[in-house]
Amino acid sequence: MRRWLLVAGAVVLLGGGLRAQDSLDKIQKEANLALARGAKNGPDLEEIERLVGRARDLSIDQKGEEGGLAAAQWVLNLASFLSEERQSELFAETMDAIVESWLDHDGLAEVVLTRLANPPPFLAKAAGEYFDWIARDSKSKPVQAACKYTAATKEAANAGSVAEAKKMVAKLEKLKAEIGTLPAAFGQTYAQMLDELIDGLKVVGTPAQEIAGKDLDGVAFKLSDYKGKVVLLDFWGYW
Repeated sequence: MRRWLLVAGAVVLLGGGLRAQDSLDKIQKEANLALARGAKNGPDLEEIERLVGRARDLSIDQKGEEGGLAAAQWVLNLASFLSEERQSELFAETMDAIVESWLDHDGLAEVVLTRLANPPPFLAKAAGEYFDWIARDSKSKPVQAACKYTAATKEAANAGSVAEAKKMVAKLEKLKAEIGTLPAAFGQTYAQMLDELIDGLKVVGTPAQEIAGKDLDGVAFKLSDYKGKVVLLDFWGYW
């Protein structure tokens, strides 16, 4: 019996050693290769599941550490290639772990801005619940700033009248004075990101700038030709 226990212990240690040799850098590189191979027909979902498992193991091994939070974010990144049902499972499981282990970690701000701000419709309810939880309980100043900015953007999107837009501009100016100097996302400060929102709201109720061009039949037109009519502008392009 003792011999079997020793063998079992050796297997556990070996497994832990193998997991310790993994790294987020390896997972990222293999994920990028998998996505590149699947650029035409979609990635191999079994391979994505294996990478998800490795990222999840890494986040568990580095629980409470910055590297563990980054690994958990990669679980969410990779899950987006899986079915909605599987995404929902991984989202709940991963967000539970994130809130449990990194609620007061400054890095959670990135999760708020990238994962909870604009979730796909089928995750909207769950994302809203996690957002409320984090906004209520996190003691991190950057996380609280991310929550306030996210809430402000949603409120600004619903400002349809001139009066509502003016009130929202005043709110955003006040928020900018509070969190403007803090770093946000994409190398910007909250002041820069809030200024974009403010500039957009300030044009509500003002005349649109003139647009001139040719329609699909080659006939010249100007936007002002349609003054007083409802006009839908469809901006599109190739990226």
